[in-house]
Amino acid sequence: MTICPSTPGQYISVNFTAFNIENGYDKIIVFDGNNAGDEILGIYTGTALNATTVKATNSNTSGCLSFRFYSDAATTTAGWQATVTCTAVPSPTVPTQNPEDCQGAYTICNNGVFTGGTNNYGFDELPDQWNSCLGNAGTRGEYESTWAVFSPATSGTIGFALTPTSACDYDWAIWGPYSSLQCPAFTNDNPVRCSSTSLAGTGNPGTTGLIAPANDTIEQNGEYGGGANENGKLKPLNVLAGEVYIMMLDNWSASVTTFSLTWNLTNGATLDCTPPLPVTMSSFENTCEHGKTKLKWTTETEINNDYFAIEKSDEKFQFYEIGRVNGNGNSNVTNSYSFTDDFYNNSTTYYRLKQVDFNGEFMYHRIVASNCYRTEFEVVNQQLESSNLNMIINSVQNEKITLQLFDIRGKLIAERVEQLELGNNKISLADFNINNGIYMINIIGEVHKYQSKIIRK
Repeated sequence: MTICPSTPGQYISVNFTAFNIENGYDKIIVFDGNNAGDEILGIYTGTALNATTVKATNSNTSGCLSFRFYSDAATTTAGWQATVTCTAVPSPTVPTQNPEDCQGAYTICNNGVFTGGTNNYGFDELPDQWNSCLGNAGTRGEYESTWAVFSPATSGTIGFALTPTSACDYDWAIWGPYSSLQCPAFTNDNPVRCSSTSLAGTGNPGTTGLIAPANDTIEQNGEYGGGANENGKLKPLNVLAGEVYIMMLDNWSASVTTFSLTWNLTNGATLDCTPPLPVTMSSFENTCEHGKTKLKWTTETEINNDYFAIEKSDEKFQFYEIGRVNGNGNSNVTNSYSFTDDFYNNSTTYYRLKQVDFNGEFMYHRIVASNCYRTEFEVVNQQLESSNLNMIINSVQNEKITLQLFDIRGKLIAERVEQLELGNNKISLADFNINNGIYMINIIGEVHKYQSKIIRK
């Protein structure tokens, strides 16, 4: 569904007064624009959008918002209700990714107070094999997560105090040091600092972080050196200029409570924006050519760029590689690339780029949605006689259809409802009398369609 303002210059704002869909399986994706190829503002499941407002951003010239809901059809829940309004005040920025995910991490460039908080866990990047001290065995490590990346401009010691704005339990972890932006969920790294201490409230004991003179590096509800001293305060980090660190702040209480993070930089440490990324992307888009998705992207600069791996999502939004395109190593000029997915899609499908350096390091770039998919049935055989019509319909999914036969003037001769199964289906219409001439076959499905002329000789 796409919702647009009727007055140019205004922006759609949608306030969800109720939201309840099957957690982890059913999802709503919100796009910042009038189609599913625009920036993804968020991917929501469970009760993540309850009492939440989403709004078009100031870089969205249409002012529209688009929503795509998909379900595994296994569990029925209450659904959602929302109030739609138009406003002259947009949301200020378009995230190139979502801060709920590592590849959409906020970049921290100074020691000012960092505030934030999200209402969902995005791609759930920290399953049990990666969550280290976060979560418990068999549970996920993210609930309402905010990712950030920071880098010291000068060497020294970095500390911080993380305080929720109201009573809740914030967990967090820091990974690094890296030489460039890395995502630990994809590199299987353990954090250098990690706390899932059960703290609640604001101030003491609700404040957690890198707070001297603590010496603990990991605390998880008393299991890692916490015990009686478990207070959420861990040893500050000694850092070197140019190192890159990834931080995930997680509201384990899942109460949509925000936080403030105050830095404590000592021994000469200062913060700066992260070092230049190995590849600077200027565009990544998709088009539909002959029913297949063609991806196109351009780079402005490349450093040690070996190749791009093209990844495609399945119906559960899990990505897998479908091809590679060689990079240009080191370059300061614009380079254009393209890749065509040779397989036909059956519904909206998502693609992303994984850029890999010569030394094996890699990073992910933004996700795009392709609405290029087959809309017509493939009829591999059809025969029309005086009293029956026989055909074989190849279907890419289980789908209910209505099969109709018309004469050349549009008069309905015969009609039948059938349930197609995945693969080839032999379908027949019978018990009618027609003369020689031209007739029309019409197949109307829940998703696909087909129309063709046929001659009875």
